[in-house]
Amino acid sequence: MTIFKSHNLLGYAENGYELPSYEKQMDGKIANQETFNKAWDMLKQEYKGDYQVMAMKLQGIRLDFENARMSNGESLFDYLTRLLAWVSQMKMHGGDLLNKIMVEKLYISLTPTYVTIVSFIEGTKKISEIDPTESTTTPKGFEQR
Repeated sequence: MTIFKSHNLLGYAENGYELPSYEKQMDGKIANQETFNKAWDMLKQEYKGDYQVMAMKLQGIRLDFENARMSNGESLFDYLTRLLAWVSQMKMHGGDLLNKIMVEKLYISLTPTYVTIVSFIEGTKKISEIDPTESTTTPKGFEQR
């Protein structure tokens, strides 16, 4: 609404606007709409449908994220890359992941090699206070040794 107002376009959305013929060809979904208002309504409807598809995709990505475990022989860098890719995909599909959940996921899904270092970290700080970036620094240093 604010964007339309700032560009003096609110009247077009509310009252309609006759689309020139070349603009009607831009998108097959709105090509048959006679006014800007009808095209806008069609796009809103399409987005709502996409919301359901996005929600289903998000659910699948979350499931993959929750079931992820670090494989024996997998480097910490590769595992973190996989986790962060899922986090990025979740954000693209409208999901949000709390830092605490990201840190917990990382710590519970590492291989047994990291148990000692994770126990040390958990003993010195509250998980809710650990930044995801910080949560990877100590295990990376451990891995490099």
